[in-house]
Order: sequence, then structure tokens, then C-alpha cells
Amino acid sequence: MRIIPIKNIKKKIFITPVLPIFAPLISSMLKKYPYVLLFFLISCKSYHTTQVQWNTYHLEQKQNRLNPDTVMSTIIAPYKDAIDSQMNVVIGTNLVALTSKKPEGSLGDFFADAIREQAEMIYNKKIDVAFFNSGGLRIQGIQVGDIKVTTIYELMPFDNEIVVMTIDGTTLEKILEYSAKRGGDPISGVRYFIKNDRPTNITVNQEALDLNKKYTYATNDYLANGGDNMLFLKELPKETKNMKLRDMLFDYFKAHPQPLNKTTDGRVQLQK
Repeated sequence: MRIIPIKNIKKKIFITPVLPIFAPLISSMLKKYPYVLLFFLISCKSYHTTQVQWNTYHLEQKQNRLNPDTVMSTIIAPYKDAIDSQMNVVIGTNLVALTSKKPEGSLGDFFADAIREQAEMIYNKKIDVAFFNSGGLRIQGIQVGDIKVTTIYELMPFDNEIVVMTIDGTTLEKILEYSAKRGGDPISGVRYFIKNDRPTNITVNQEALDLNKKYTYATNDYLANGGDNMLFLKELPKETKNMKLRDMLFDYFKAHPQPLNKTTDGRVQLQK
């Protein structure tokens, strides 16, 4: 290990442009606590994982167990206040609680419909189907009342982007088979039943699924690139616009200032 003089450390630190507001904070921390960065300064030898082990620990909060660092709290406070003021901005109002459920939930319906609508504007063409994995929505619901910026970040903490593809009916059927085995996922433009973990009575925009027809299909880049075992999509041609799903939701609320009143419509149902 070699220790780099503090004056040279600054030149080696990359401050991400995503949150430039933290740059002064990091600079202040660097001056006061330079040695917390020593773990970055180990020689550039390559390592690889040979074994993974873990244990489960239950943490209990106890009063006066830890004393807060008043100096650090003072340094952080103005930056925290600045971030809070941005994250607490109200962007919409919700009249009915949105919930995440299988085979269909109002949260998933809202998300898929909103992204499909925004994708049509971004790509300037009709989108037949929009499909997303339930695991990509990271909260279980949105309560009645104000919808804030922080709500959207909690819903979509990842930087997933929209991808549009042209697929045939056979591929769309594979997507629905994949989803049916999982109990259903957020989807827009399609209605179907799930029976014995398989999709049945499939309609696309009120027409029966045609295995030979071409459909315009929107999804996130994670799934389009084969994530969640959707490997059959990985090699297909894709159109990208470098547009994050989270930003598309912000644009949706700008375009729809009226209160949100979304309920399920039976697009995905279990058939006994």
C-alpha cells in the first residue's frame, strides 16, 4: 500500500454529475477525514471471488447506543435539506390506493399504461404492448393523497431505460408464457387468462393473438437484454432513446395534472 499526499487525492476522485450538490460535502469530508479514503488507494492488483459466505444478524435499535457525530451532522445538514426540498415536491394526487398484486394489480396497470403512452410519444408510433417485470416495481403500493418525487424514486430506484422492439406473435406468446408461470406481471395492450400456469384466450388490442403478425413491443432494457431469464429477447433488434422509465413517469404526471383514479380492469385473470 502506498499513501498518496492529500493534495494529490483530490485529482483522483471522480464526482458524479448526477448529484453535483454533494461535491462540496465530499470535499469537506476529504479535508476532515482523509484516511477514510485509504481503502481506495490499495495497489491495482486484481482479485476474484472464490467463496461467498453470509450470516444473518438481527439489529435492534436502542436509545443512546451510538452518539451522533455533531460535526458531520452540521456538515451534512444543508445538503440534506436541499435534497429533501427537491424530493418532497408534489407531482400528482392519488384518489384510490394503488396496490401491487398478482395476477393483476392497479399499481402495475398504472405503470404499464403510463409507460406505454409515453413511449408512443417518444418513439412517435403506436406501441401495441408494454410489458414489465413485477420485481422492477420496488414498493407494494401508492397510498391515497399526494404523490411526490420521492414516491417515484422509491417505485423505480434503478436507472432502467425504455426499449422498443418489433416482435412476432410467437415471441409475444413466449413472453406471456413466461409471465403466466410467474403468476402475472404488469402489462398494457394485452388481455388474457392464466390456466395451469399457461396463458389462454389472448387478445392484443381487442384482437386475437396472431402468431405470424408483427407487434411493436415496449419493455425495460433489463428484460430486453435477457434479464430474468428472458434470453429469447437478447439477440433481437432494439430501438433505444436513452430515456429512463422514472423520467417517463415524471413526464406522464406533467401531461396529466388531474388526480389519478386507477383501478384494475381484468386484463389478467386466473381461470380455474
